[in-house]
Amino acid sequence: MAKINHLKRIADILWNRFYDEIKHEGDWFWATRNWEINFTLEEDRESIVAYPRKQGDTDWSKPIVLSERVRKWKTIV
Repeated sequence: MAKINHLKRIADILWNRFYDEIKHEGDWFWATRNWEINFTLEEDRESIVAYPRKQGDTDWSKPIVLSERVRKWKTIV
């Protein structure tokens, strides 16, 4: 659990620091020796997913969802 909380703190810092780039690109990632954190920002949802890395290779089979939010649009009549 401590590992996930640590990854969430890192993701929160990156989200706040690079939000304009994430918004512009739609998909954005940050990789270290041990982790790759993917940010996705679409019209109707946003998500942050971390993947473990070993020897420079990302293990796509073990995603850890750090945040996922569906945006709900309100129609004003």
